[in-house]
Amino acid sequence: GQGGYLPKCENGIWNLVGSRMYKPIFRPLEFLEGLKLRRIKKQMLHAAKNGLTFHLWWHPHNVGVMTQQHLQQLEEIFNMQNLSRVEQIVQMKGYEIHNSEDGLCTDIFILQELLTPLRRKLRDGRFTVGDSARMAADVAAALKACHAQNIIHGDVKPDNILCSEERFKLADFGVSLRQQRNTLLTPGGTHYFQPPEYRTTNVADASCDTYALGMTLYLLFNNGMLPFQKELTEKNEDEAWAQCCALADQPGAQYPAPKAAPEAVAEVLVKA
Repeated sequence: GQGGYLPKCENGIWNLVGSRMYKPIFRPLEFLEGLKLRRIKKQMLHAAKNGLTFHLWWHPHNVGVMTQQHLQQLEEIFNMQNLSRVEQIVQMKGYEIHNSEDGLCTDIFILQELLTPLRRKLRDGRFTVGDSARMAADVAAALKACHAQNIIHGDVKPDNILCSEERFKLADFGVSLRQQRNTLLTPGGTHYFQPPEYRTTNVADASCDTYALGMTLYLLFNNGMLPFQKELTEKNEDEAWAQCCALADQPGAQYPAPKAAPEAVAEVLVKA
């Protein structure tokens, strides 16, 4: 169930039933914590939309271990509610967890919006300069909403952008992370879409997402290739990335203009 309800007053006393217990992190299954948070946020959103009460409860002694991680999760539960209303972010409709009969395997089934991958639209040859502008605006809006909540997506790239008839949407928050006050955290993600200076600082902030969006646009106007890349091979990709990193150490240096970009677009991308 969704866990929301209308509280009752009996003899002047309000009975606030617990909707869901906030269970402490269990280290062997820590990889499932993201699903726990999504389920809580989904139930809270359902209660809010239907004028119901949602009572998330826990015992303080349960979070006495790994206290900081638990407090971060609770903060995320409340902050991420805003992202569930962002039209430019893929929405999860629900999920189910099924254990095998022998108890040795767990399958997780996630239901989300039915959308078209950006790469499929590119293969179909139906992608225009106007589409690129709309995609950039939509993904930028998604990132703006994330950064307002101190959330770094960490893996913006063509594979993580989907589209409907109306707009483009950012997907896959699997390596997203929260930027703490005065603290920079190490991200995951695909290194070709990370700023070259990351290789030395090994830290991330919101500008990493901005760079990744710029590199995504660069690939769209450069036949799917990185700056300095001459052919679509893994070896050539690595060589091109090395040149990008070398260029980062040269103040004022710019990437070469993407081959298929109109002059005005190319000028923006090489400066970005």
